[in-house]
Amino acid sequence: MNSSPLFAYFGHHKCGSTWLCSIMHEICQRINLNYAYVHSPYMFHGRLNSFVQENQTEFLAYTNAKIRYIEELDHFQGFHVIRDPRDILISAYFSHLYSHPTDEWSALKEHRQQLQKVSKDEGLLLEMQFCRDVFTDLYTWNYTQPNVIEMKMEEFAYDPYESLIRAFSFLGLLDERYGVKVFLCRAIRHKIYRTFKHFMPFHWNPGKISIHDLLAIVYRNRFSAKTGGRKQGEENVTSHYRKGTPGDWMNHFTPDHHEYFKKEYNDVLLKLGYETTPDW
Repeated sequence: MNSSPLFAYFGHHKCGSTWLCSIMHEICQRINLNYAYVHSPYMFHGRLNSFVQENQTEFLAYTNAKIRYIEELDHFQGFHVIRDPRDILISAYFSHLYSHPTDEWSALKEHRQQLQKVSKDEGLLLEMQFCRDVFTDLYTWNYTQPNVIEMKMEEFAYDPYESLIRAFSFLGLLDERYGVKVFLCRAIRHKIYRTFKHFMPFHWNPGKISIHDLLAIVYRNRFSAKTGGRKQGEENVTSHYRKGTPGDWMNHFTPDHHEYFKKEYNDVLLKLGYETTPDW
């Protein structure tokens, strides 16, 4: 029996999963880990552990993660990324209205037709109902798993370099030899990471990613590279990478949206730590 754990990234709809999966895939190619991506139970026939074993998966990216399927996994080490549900809502609204593919999601096709017929204010109320499953998955997640590090999308938006160093260090996949970690973390804080655009690939430890390689991969997948030069915070409502800044919900919520969200999802906000009192 292989004693190596399964490595995993767990995410949710509109929590940066497309961006993170791009990075995970490239890292796995770099260090020769067998990578698999799933977003729905139909992709693994409702048997996630069997899927992992049958496909000899070494690194699993599971977006739209549901805890009941993860609990059946054997011997894994992962990181889990959440986001303020209110920002999920805003991101989902624009994505569902304009950019998200509908080919394999018939419910979204119908939902998009509804969104196109109403105002943004009405559409956000419809979106609160459409996103109920996402918020349920966030609420029912087990946040006390010792083999899973909990992270927030806001951390990645603020500093993706340091966040991914922390995630891969927790997974045990980061080559930290030669005492380079402290130096590179300082370099990140001083934005010296821009030098990694002149990336020369190397790694020191088979099966692990060097910090140099990790930062270079993150740099290649930065927001401006994904958007043709548009900076984080500059909005394009029709792009999958619309804006990339936390707290955007405050630019869109009306008093009616506040009240409806409080009524339906205050328990989610409080559990996830995005609010400390019900009266936000």
